[in-house]
Order: sequence, then C-alpha cells, then structure tokens
Amino acid sequence: MTTINERSSAANVLDLFDSAGREGYRYSIDVESYTPSYAVLRLSGELDMGQRVELVHALDRLLLVGTDIHVDLSGVTFMSSGVANAVVDAAGRGNNRIRLFAPTRAVSMIFQALGASELIAGDAASTADALGA
Repeated sequence: MTTINERSSAANVLDLFDSAGREGYRYSIDVESYTPSYAVLRLSGELDMGQRVELVHALDRLLLVGTDIHVDLSGVTFMSSGVANAVVDAAGRGNNRIRLFAPTRAVSMIFQALGASELIAGDAASTADALGA
C-alpha cells in the first residue's frame, strides 16, 4: 500500500510508505520545500533497491528546479550501497547542491566506502570547503 500526504504552509511533504515485500516493512521519503531554492529531503526506515527509483525521482525533481537539498539521514535504519550510490550520482549531477546530514554510523560508513564522505555536512573536508579554506 502506498499513501501520499502533502502539507502546505511552510513545507510540502510527500510521504511514501510501502508494505509490499516484507511483513511490517516501512520507509519514508519526505520532501519539505521551505523556499524555491531550499528543501530538506528526510529519509527514514530501510532503503534498499526497491526504494531507489522513488529516491532518485525526488532528488531529480528538486535538482531540476535548482533547489539546494539537505538530506536528513537520521531516521535511516538501513541503506543499501545501491541507494547510497544513487545519492552520490545525484550529487554529481547537482553541482554541490546536495548535502547529507545526521547519518547513523552505519550509513556514514557506506558513504565513506564509496569515497563520498565529503557530502556529509560536518565532515572535516566538507567543512573546510564550505568555509572556503
């Protein structure tokens, strides 16, 4: 079952919950657009290859209109390397408009293994870049 919820006012939210496949399986991909040029993409739950297309669609839709995207990974309990690689690919297409924040240790290690730890806000290299050092 897939449900779509949208909130107006300060944020537009698209919630996707998918119970297909495994019993009790849940994830969400929430897009909160605060201004035309800034949005937060909140991910939570287990993100495997089944959610890759929906995530890429959300990222591409925001990149298409020139939005800077902060991806909140604090609620992600599992992320496949294929999903992480899709985020890295989108970041490459986005000309530094995608930043990741609050990853769990396990998710952070996936991005490190992919050589993309610079996408994580607060990473020493990304902090130096942001400060122009």
